[in-house]
Amino acid sequence: VTIVGESEANATVVTGVDGTYSFTLVDNTYNMGVLAPADSGYGSSVVNGIVIAGGDVVQDVVLVSGANTLSGKVTLPDGTPMANVRVTAAPAGTNSDLPDVYTDANGSYSYQLSSGSYDLDLYKSNVNQTNLLGRFYDYTSKDINVTSDVTHDIVLDFVKINGKTTDANGVAIAGAYIGISGSYSIVNSGLYVGVFYGNAEDATYYSELSDVNGSYSFWVPKHNSYTVMLTPPDGSGFALTTVAGVDFSIDKLLNFILPLPDTTPAVIVSQPLVTMITDTTATVTWQTDEPSTTTIYYGEGNTTASSFS
Repeated sequence: VTIVGESEANATVVTGVDGTYSFTLVDNTYNMGVLAPADSGYGSSVVNGIVIAGGDVVQDVVLVSGANTLSGKVTLPDGTPMANVRVTAAPAGTNSDLPDVYTDANGSYSYQLSSGSYDLDLYKSNVNQTNLLGRFYDYTSKDINVTSDVTHDIVLDFVKINGKTTDANGVAIAGAYIGISGSYSIVNSGLYVGVFYGNAEDATYYSELSDVNGSYSFWVPKHNSYTVMLTPPDGSGFALTTVAGVDFSIDKLLNFILPLPDTTPAVIVSQPLVTMITDTTATVTWQTDEPSTTTIYYGEGNTTASSFS
């Protein structure tokens, strides 16, 4: 039995052998979902609008027999099962959530439901799931008609990204973290409407680590403009790098180059030469040993009267 009130976190208890349950709650209006035991033959139920106002409330729930099973698998496009995905069912078009179930090691989930139409909402963090950046939530499969036992498999509309992390000379950099920064609204194939959230700053949980050959591989929801953050290995001297507008709408091979910070000032190798002098203009040219930004100081009375960068 799961209960949730406005601005409060969910609370869940399991009924005793006599079917009783109990919550200790503050005054509020609550919705309650009851998940029938697997293979019990009873349908799950939702009770909305339970008002707690200064006194105890008794709310019995009658589960209806003759339930239907809604079950299936959640997988990546290559068939890899997605374990530990939180699946939440609700009568279609409502926010009356039934208690959550979680996919098993094979990506399988199962609900016992009374006849009707239902929406499924998916949530997944990348903790304990390799090759998945960040987390996704509010990925919804809508209007599933359940009038008998139904198998509803969900193939996530993700793409696979492979590549290497290297320096500017193409030498592999091992131990670099590749992560996605920010949150993104995702609308794919008319099936999923959700949010993907990447927290590349927390590299331990939300990034993929390149291996000894600099290679990496990960799955991510299709989206055409991600911000990718590259975190170099500690002590490597390479710079933390952010790349905006990265298109991950199809499977692709993509190499990332980590730059070395340039902390050495450019050297002028050819002294300034003034040419094409007129009453109002002059051309000043010089040469440095690398591309750089230079400031020219000039003036009638002294050379610091004006400047131009």
